[in-house]
Amino acid sequence: MNASDSPISFAKLRARGAICADKTELLCKLVCNYENALLTRPDGFGKTRLIDTLARLFECGANDFFDGTFAKDKWDLPKYPVLRLDFSEFGSGYDGMVAGIKLRIRSFAQSLGLNSCEEGSNPDQCLQNLFYSLPDEQQFVLLIDNYDRQLVSSVHDPELFDKIKKCLNNFFAMQKGASQIRFMLVTGITRFKDVSNFTASSDIDDISYSSAFAALAGYTREELRGCADQIRQAASKTFDVAPGEVTEPQLEKLLDLLEAQYGGFCFDLHGQNTVMRAASVNSFFDSLSKPGTQGFSSDRFDSKAKNSPLITDYLSVYGMRVNRKLLSEDVAVDYNAFMNPVSFEDIDPQVLLCQAGLLTLKTQLRMGWPVKAGIPNLEMKRAAEKLFSQKAQA
Repeated sequence: MNASDSPISFAKLRARGAICADKTELLCKLVCNYENALLTRPDGFGKTRLIDTLARLFECGANDFFDGTFAKDKWDLPKYPVLRLDFSEFGSGYDGMVAGIKLRIRSFAQSLGLNSCEEGSNPDQCLQNLFYSLPDEQQFVLLIDNYDRQLVSSVHDPELFDKIKKCLNNFFAMQKGASQIRFMLVTGITRFKDVSNFTASSDIDDISYSSAFAALAGYTREELRGCADQIRQAASKTFDVAPGEVTEPQLEKLLDLLEAQYGGFCFDLHGQNTVMRAASVNSFFDSLSKPGTQGFSSDRFDSKAKNSPLITDYLSVYGMRVNRKLLSEDVAVDYNAFMNPVSFEDIDPQVLLCQAGLLTLKTQLRMGWPVKAGIPNLEMKRAAEKLFSQKAQA
């Protein structure tokens, strides 16, 4: 779905009492400083909402949808057509992925009046044909969400995994240096050197641990503090006091509780800035409006079950090589293994758990120095304990 299909503005979301963080300043900085970027985050951090927001900015400009945001007065780029590929919509296998990409490219070409654009037998040929069909100087924006969904789903089948990986390598190789692409953002959970389009030789910049974009996905404490009405209502229900009687210490106590439960995730190479998992925080606030539900539920992460294919399928194929000490203390990971994981077969399990969100960075990233990783919060600690318990019973 294009962003233009969604009529709810930031102002209306706030008016409805929804938690809504303005990430448009970071998105403006991203578009101004990069042409092609990769952002990896665990599920539940709002990557798709970022794609939605970028699509709307490029397609519609900073219209009334962005009232009250940084972009309203600062976004000055012309409008561009947006080709959006959400791999989570293409099924779990190779055939569905290929068919989905081809269909999206064909529909996009038709929307531009490029009826002569040939389909091509595979995704990279389809993209190449699109380039050839575009008028001179015309550019578009390419937004790719959940690029690794089929890779993660096929980890139990090495032959299928390699087939999907080769297809992705060819597809991303086709966009390298393409003047027809004004800007490209790719999001996903994992990053591996054997998906060759994301190596140092690629023109896709990996911003996953850039300090400048550490808060691009997820909620910071300051962003939640800025949602004053919602935080006050939540504190009222959490501490059983009238909204008008909530004190500043109680507001700060609620933020402390939210950080302890859902925060602590660090995507900052300096190891300083942390964020909270957006899906868990949203679920907490949603639960307060439902009678008989508990605010700080013990299974918000588990109930989403989105981590299952990445972690459980990996464990079923490659076995348990995870250091059990991580349940009680931080663990050390080799710097190169953390920054440049090669493949599912060879990845350090602690690095995989960082990509999945059960662990997070606990120290700054310094070349040649060990990287410390640890459980970010209480919710992830419960999830990790459950993971070990299930493995022990298997």
